[in-house]
Amino acid sequence: MAGWGLNPYDIYRDCYETFGYAKLSASAHTISERPELLQEVIMAPRPAHPAVMETLSVPCIDSAAATSWLNLPAVRRALHIANASPRWAICQSIDYTRNMSYLAAPIFDELKHRYKILVYNGDTDSMCNYIANSWAMESCNVQVAEDWAPWWIEDGVGTQVAGFLTRYQVPGPGMSFMTVKGAGHMVPQWKPVPAFNLFKRFVLGADLRTGNTPLEPAAVWRRIII
Repeated sequence: MAGWGLNPYDIYRDCYETFGYAKLSASAHTISERPELLQEVIMAPRPAHPAVMETLSVPCIDSAAATSWLNLPAVRRALHIANASPRWAICQSIDYTRNMSYLAAPIFDELKHRYKILVYNGDTDSMCNYIANSWAMESCNVQVAEDWAPWWIEDGVGTQVAGFLTRYQVPGPGMSFMTVKGAGHMVPQWKPVPAFNLFKRFVLGADLRTGNTPLEPAAVWRRIII
């Protein structure tokens, strides 16, 4: 996608510095007829980004302002970051073993017995798309209790559909999947009001669809939000 100037983190959002991307020989029409050519998109070189030239390249994302702000001495002090710690950068390289072949479903399957789980996705994110995440949840031995129901928020105009909710029947305190309408990869950054409502409802145990009175008893379950 980045090769065509599309932002893979939000396909409807402008792509930062599109001129730096490599040109692909396969067009969108060609790839639709020959899906195996999608590998060319995945393997296409990514341009250097001003904020990450010494770390990782992130296509289409302008993080220059965040990089400048998060590295201010006053901000670092407020966040209790040690002076010896490196400067902040988007997708900062750290020393750990990265496992790109893990599957999410076995993790959900293990956690569902003890934890209340909410997985959410912006529905315009193609890098971590909502279809794959919903498949992962559905493949961990659960039954759908409520399928693709709209959830709402109130704004200055009135009641708005903020996305769609799926609930699953699990032996533990609950497992749900939510999409955020019109949001890409960085949901809280790009859709702050729906994101705040989503987090607040989950933490307080309120109805995820409406935000009405908490559905849970006073006991607080352990919670996981992904």
